[in-house]
Amino acid sequence: LRPERSLAFDGGLDQYLLGSRLRLSGTYFYTRLQEVIVFDFSGAINPATDPYGRFGGYRNTGGGLARGVETSFEAAPAAGTRIHGSYTFTRTLNRVSTTVDGTLRAFNIPEHMFTLMATRRLWRGFDATFDLLACGDYYFPMFTAAGSRAFRFSGPLKADLVLSYERPLTDTRSLRLFTRIENLL
Repeated sequence: LRPERSLAFDGGLDQYLLGSRLRLSGTYFYTRLQEVIVFDFSGAINPATDPYGRFGGYRNTGGGLARGVETSFEAAPAAGTRIHGSYTFTRTLNRVSTTVDGTLRAFNIPEHMFTLMATRRLWRGFDATFDLLACGDYYFPMFTAAGSRAFRFSGPLKADLVLSYERPLTDTRSLRLFTRIENLL
């Protein structure tokens, strides 16, 4: 196997506003995978021509392209309150399909992803955090009798809530108790 090769760059800007109580960020990213190693059971490896007689296994193939934009904000609108959110748009494209149906979109990477996290100090030592994740549809390969095929799945929509209490015991130690409620939706 030859080593994987890639080319990548990204660049972004941060802007602080309102006396640094608000930060806005934007980043553009680009990654070109020139050659990658894949595990293949699609029939592309021919036992008659493979030096080890394999019908499947690792092989080199053309890579792909991923590019997109990530935007985010972080705000402290009031004492004891912090809010952070982000949106990412990612466009992916494989150079060579590894499925029998010819899908070129990269697996497990949704085009759209949104996050939001808000933390509020309720009273001394008590905090509450709300965490939201929402993703667009994504493709996942599944093996069928005819070979691997790409199936489209709905992206996750998940919200969590964390309540915590922290009590100082000494100058260097504290006790923290918390409960987490996952997947409120």
